[in-house]
Amino acid sequence: MDNKQTPETNDEAIEAVIAESVGQAEPSPKRGTGLLTRVLVLLFVVVALVFGTLAAGGHLQPLLQKLTASFDAVPPSQAPIDPEQVVAQPAPAATQDEAISHEAGSFVLPVTAPATPVVDTPAEPVEPAPAVEEEPAMAPVISQPVVGKAEIDHLMTTIDTLSGELALMRKAQNELKTNRDQQQQMDLQVRTGWLVDPAISLQQTQQAWEEIALLPGLTAGQRDEANRMHALATRTAREVKQWRETLVKWADMMVVPVHPEVLPQPEHPWLAWIVGQFHLHKAPSAEADRLSGLRTRLLDAARHLSLEAWPDKATWQALHAELLLQVRAFSAANAEPMPELGLPENLDALQRDVALLHSTAQSWKARGQEGI
Repeated sequence: MDNKQTPETNDEAIEAVIAESVGQAEPSPKRGTGLLTRVLVLLFVVVALVFGTLAAGGHLQPLLQKLTASFDAVPPSQAPIDPEQVVAQPAPAATQDEAISHEAGSFVLPVTAPATPVVDTPAEPVEPAPAVEEEPAMAPVISQPVVGKAEIDHLMTTIDTLSGELALMRKAQNELKTNRDQQQQMDLQVRTGWLVDPAISLQQTQQAWEEIALLPGLTAGQRDEANRMHALATRTAREVKQWRETLVKWADMMVVPVHPEVLPQPEHPWLAWIVGQFHLHKAPSAEADRLSGLRTRLLDAARHLSLEAWPDKATWQALHAELLLQVRAFSAANAEPMPELGLPENLDALQRDVALLHSTAQSWKARGQEGI
């Protein structure tokens, strides 16, 4: 009777066991809260040190820009899911049945009831988000500096000034070109005036045509004609010079014998002076007279060629024939071959060339303004 426990004693024991179980299962809230606070404070200090170091080294701003750019570059398909769209499913609640047996002499600890089976609720179909076409990257827009009205006015004034200076330069250039053309025309008129002068020599004609051919304002045809006239004058002057030298050479070959004095020279000075006032020579032979006459005519022809006073056709042909006979006689007497005279039979070609030079100069003179 004494060992049998009453129902009140069993109830007190059960309550004590339940209280002890609940006290061991639940941790002390004060201890957990203090540890979490310390961890957060330590994490905050570390983050503050990291940000301070980056800010001191100047790396904080570039890092923030890179993070911002990386967040902006995330495509819509990889965007974070809104937590509100996720349907939270309640966790199954566990039902504890505290079955306490009041049988005599024993008691049973609380028994956990079997979990209620969870029925999977079919999730509502989520419509896929429409694909967003990525727009092509736009080129960065560079902001243009704003130009003030004063600067625009200054620029317009400068443009007007430069336009005026350009117009003045063009006018000066046109005037310079006009003056140059006038100078060239004057030079041409002066040189064609020399060419039409009857007293001009072949040497001067050659020089005048050479200067005309070098004038910059001539056309291609005019320049070709001037070059042809220059070449013709050069060739003609060279031929005339050769003929003149040939005539002088043949004249020097005509040796005329010199006869001594017939009167004797007295020994007395006064008598020698009286005899010296008179000269008496032996008369030259006909051959000597002929050679002397030929020599004189050759020298006269050479002088006429140097003066460009061309002998007539008959006179030149007669001189040429007489010189040819005399050269043959010299060659036969010395048993030498017949040399070349080096002289033309007539001067017709020379006179034609001189006439062509003169007529061309007259045509250039008559053209006037057309010469340039």
